Amino acid sequence: MGDFLEMPVQNYSSGMRVRLGFAVAAQMEPDVLLIDEVLAVGDVGVGAKCLARMAELRQKAAFIFVSHSMPQIARISTEVMHLEHGRCVLVTSDLAAGLDSYYESFSSAERATAGTGEVAIADLTASAGQSVAATGGQLAVKSGDDVRIVIDLEFLPGVDNATIQLLVWNQELVPVIEVMGEDLRRVAIRPDADGRCRVTATIVGMQLNSGRFGITVIVLSPDGMRTLCHVDQALELRVTSNLGSGSSLLWPGSWTVEYADRG
Repeated sequence: MGDFLEMPVQNYSSGMRVRLGFAVAAQMEPDVLLIDEVLAVGDVGVGAKCLARMAELRQKAAFIFVSHSMPQIARISTEVMHLEHGRCVLVTSDLAAGLDSYYESFSSAERATAGTGEVAIADLTASAGQSVAATGGQLAVKSGDDVRIVIDLEFLPGVDNATIQLLVWNQELVPVIEVMGEDLRRVAIRPDADGRCRVTATIVGMQLNSGRFGITVIVLSPDGMRTLCHVDQALELRVTSNLGSGSSLLWPGSWTVEYADRG
């Protein structure tokens, strides 16, 4: 805010006013700090400064943090209260349950199709464990399950080849996984004599955290310059796990634990 201290506050934008208000409140070192969507405005640098200052104040003050951003809730909070139209839906110290409760209050995104239309999805089925779903449906997945997606495509005459990939979005509409071939390239496909092609993608041990995820099917020309078919929300994954960190992915690591010899 230093560059704008001489400017009348009435000329500040709404975002600048929120920054100023947070800056004042953060310097007061209160016993209880109520923060309402302060991180929703400003750039990445402002958000980082706010989080750093909040981490300092958290050692001395109680926080009531109001936000629609579940990653921020997961990062800051130790207990969650889900409010809907002024009514308390859930109070819990289980962050996973709190985040799920919030996301479940919204309907799924609608299916949307774009591209030139030279390739179209005729049918789509998916399976994971005992769960099965079709185009636009919801597939129940346990974290670590193998997910198998079968896509039947129809090509217009004159379209001899293409490439395909899948994109996985989280509940915040952030892409978290690009499903490519084993060589990390888009998979080359071509139609048969009837202009059809069946593609099967198997995602081994999908390490998604608890939440809802949308699948987008993307078919491009071989050079990647034209989108022949782009279908958002072709399928929804409803993933369950026992963790509530707010992250989208779970990843195994190799760990070594050493203990000092205490005699």
